[in-house]
Amino acid sequence: MMLQDISEQIINTLIAIKDPETNESLFSAVYDYPINYQSENIARYPIAIVVESGGTAEYLTNRENYRTYKYEIHILLNSKNSKMSAEWYKLRKITDTVMDAIDDDWQLGNVVVDVEPVDVNFGLDKHDSSGIEVSSVVLLNCKIDRTNAT
Repeated sequence: MMLQDISEQIINTLIAIKDPETNESLFSAVYDYPINYQSENIARYPIAIVVESGGTAEYLTNRENYRTYKYEIHILLNSKNSKMSAEWYKLRKITDTVMDAIDDDWQLGNVVVDVEPVDVNFGLDKHDSSGIEVSSVVLLNCKIDRTNAT
């Protein structure tokens, strides 16, 4: 179950990221399935959502068989007491930290041949009297070698 193995390792990597101020996990929750975070009762942010977003196969020869699975890591912040500039600053810092953690464990604990953070997108999800919601999406390519798979 390669998809499940990769998802679990990405989640383990995210959970292992420590908040430098508290030395606790940076994320209050990490989900491995899509959630409607606006209707969930989330007590503390940031949260991360890891979802598969596609894949490709590469058959180079009859002996070389590679697959690339694509993942999205959605990082969400929500604050009722903060200014927009403060939330964007936090989001940038957290996104960089996530990308660095993926770069540092580029084989996801030997589950993949290579993982590459290939893109990042930022969004303003809400800005009204009830608060600010900002998000980023880190896109990953996770390459596996199926050449010797049984």
